[in-house]
Amino acid sequence: MSPFGGRIRYLLYKYSLLDQADIVSPQQLGGMKSPEYMALHPAGKAPLLVLPSGQAIPESRVRSRIHACTGMNEKHHTCLRCSHG
Repeated sequence: MSPFGGRIRYLLYKYSLLDQADIVSPQQLGGMKSPEYMALHPAGKAPLLVLPSGQAIPESRVRSRIHACTGMNEKHHTCLRCSHG
């Protein structure tokens, strides 16, 4: 686990979002340099958030998305499926 992925896991835990996320290792897609992963993130880096719509959100923008979504609702019920950027 990378430290960057660990930070995302921490935020998912902090905001009680673990049940809304499927955490998948890049290895399950053949590794970060595999065609499958590179199709989602051409730079081949982690972490990567893939929304139900199929939109891929790379790296630090993942943290921003989690903070933005949870900030919308004081009870922290969200919204990894939210549509704002």
